[in-house]
Amino acid sequence: DEMGKDGSFKRSDSAWRNWISREDGAEFPPADGRYHLFVAAACPWANRASIVRGLKGLEDCISMTTVLPVWQRTKPDVEGDTHCGWIFVDADRGDDEPYKNSEGLGGPFPTRYPNTEPEPFYGAKTVRELYERAGDVDGKY
Repeated sequence: DEMGKDGSFKRSDSAWRNWISREDGAEFPPADGRYHLFVAAACPWANRASIVRGLKGLEDCISMTTVLPVWQRTKPDVEGDTHCGWIFVDADRGDDEPYKNSEGLGGPFPTRYPNTEPEPFYGAKTVRELYERAGDVDGKY
């Protein structure tokens, strides 16, 4: 739970906390094309990561995919799974099929936004799928 006793937001530490380092034996050494950033324009933390990528001039070595600013059920076919999260553009979805948030807040939303594209590596439909592919089934996705 990320709510303080006074109702304030208390962000818990990320389960994915690693560093890119030039030190000998580093688990994640810098290398062009090795890293990819997934961001949601509606997320302040993701926006900061995107801004830092630009300020440090890393656009040519760290690629980036932007998800839609829409939350939908991440496993709508699984009974009892009510998790909602960020989704990727569906290349097969027509422009006449706007998105709606599963939570019912806002929308309908356009099928495309600037810089949004389908997930480029595995064809994932949601960010949750990427976490689960990496073995994290308990994370914040």
